[in-house]
Amino acid sequence: MRIGLFGGSFNPVHVGHIKTAEYALHERSLDKIIFIPAFISPLKTSHSFIAPRHRLNMIRLALQGKAQFDLSDIEIRREGISYTIDTIDYFRKEYRYIDLIIGMDNLIVFDQWYKPDDLITKVNLIILSRGDESGFKKNKYFEKAIFLNSPKIKISSSEIRRKIKQSESIKGLVPEEVEKYIINNKLYKD
Repeated sequence: MRIGLFGGSFNPVHVGHIKTAEYALHERSLDKIIFIPAFISPLKTSHSFIAPRHRLNMIRLALQGKAQFDLSDIEIRREGISYTIDTIDYFRKEYRYIDLIIGMDNLIVFDQWYKPDDLITKVNLIILSRGDESGFKKNKYFEKAIFLNSPKIKISSSEIRRKIKQSESIKGLVPEEVEKYIINNKLYKD
């Protein structure tokens, strides 16, 4: 089975996450993509995240009816800082073929990840690119990466959080059920 692992803070999950994952699923001929929310991302330790249960619930809602998408709470259950190498080792017990799907923003700092050289021996490093790799300071991992010219979707979780704080609409930025969940649970207001 060919799987893709798609990690992140998903704070909150949004339409851009879903669309780019769908694109990667088809472009890479994967059997499924597993969304893995981080408990604490090593490079985002200063960020504040809403409770993990809310992020898990929103991803569950966003993935409803999408048979080739799955959700793992492995990093949430593990707690602490989520190192990708530990997650890969966990999934390699069951799967031999793994695409690690990350964005260009993560590739730029991939040399700062925990054990990046070990990591790239265990996975295909798939980059959701927007078509222009120029202008970035390239590290050695650019040569080892496989670039997907993914759809250009200008949505960010930080922009969604800002809009919610300012009582602006987020309609169309997150799946409808996720929007209802955010409103009903009064998330990102303070």
